[in-house]
Amino acid sequence: FEMHDVIFLRVYLTPDNEGKIDWDSWFKAYGEFFNNEQNPNKVARSTIGVYALANPDLLVEIEAVAAK
Repeated sequence: FEMHDVIFLRVYLTPDNEGKIDWDSWFKAYGEFFNNEQNPNKVARSTIGVYALANPDLLVEIEAVAAK
């Protein structure tokens, strides 16, 4: 699949070492791949702040659903 095939994202964000979730970086990253000139697809998404992920070294986990 390609990025323009993505129809939904579920995103989990965790706090950094200072206890803050970097929402702005996620919104910026989303804009690099979706809802832009190269890919005008505005993907439905849920963004959820969580305490931790299964891998404690990660700050973000993204689940993508695509349709071809």
